[in-house]
Parts: sequence; structure tokens; C-alpha cells
Amino acid sequence: MAVFEKDGKTYAFSIGSIKEGNYKFYSDDRLFIQDPHDLYKHWPAEVWEAIDKHQVKPGMSELQTDFAIGLGIPESAGQPGNRTVNYPNGGSPLSITYRDDKAAEIKPGPTS
Repeated sequence: MAVFEKDGKTYAFSIGSIKEGNYKFYSDDRLFIQDPHDLYKHWPAEVWEAIDKHQVKPGMSELQTDFAIGLGIPESAGQPGNRTVNYPNGGSPLSITYRDDKAAEIKPGPTS
């Protein structure tokens, strides 16, 4: 678990797992030592503009969408890039269907 404090509140999230004595770390998928603008400098300026505005545009990948509006919850166990994911999006939920790792359908998502 990674634990941090912001604005007087404590937050935590998982950065790995252990199963049958095997450790798997996925902190590199969530934490960046380098500026993401440098790591993903191959992304077009339009994608970075949408991310900076917390918007999702058709054609964005799941990773780009995660950068823009946060992590979502897949509707089923489909493969990343070919599934529907529901995003809480700060109280304005979105449901995004990806095909070939491109946002193909973006619509209002289910409310809790």
C-alpha cells in the first residue's frame, strides 16, 4: 500500500500484490518518476489538451482516458482496450466503450 496525506486527509492505494509467495508490483502503472508529458511525448497535442481539460474524446485510449478523468470500473472482465468501462468522473459519470483501444462510444454513465 502507498499512503499519503493531502489537505489534512489520509489516502491509500494498492501498489502491488502477493499470491502464493509471488510478489507483483504495479506501482509503475500509477506513479511516475518522470513527467508524463515526457514519458508520453508521442501523444498528439490534441490528446494532451483534452487531458488537461479533463475531457475524453473519441479515439482516446484507456490510458489516456485514465489520465483525463481518473480510473474507471470495467463492466465485465473484458480485455483492456476492448470493453466498456464506467467512470465516476467527479460526479458526472461516463460509460465508455473501447474498440481496439480507442474510445468508440462515450455516453452518460450509470449513477451509483
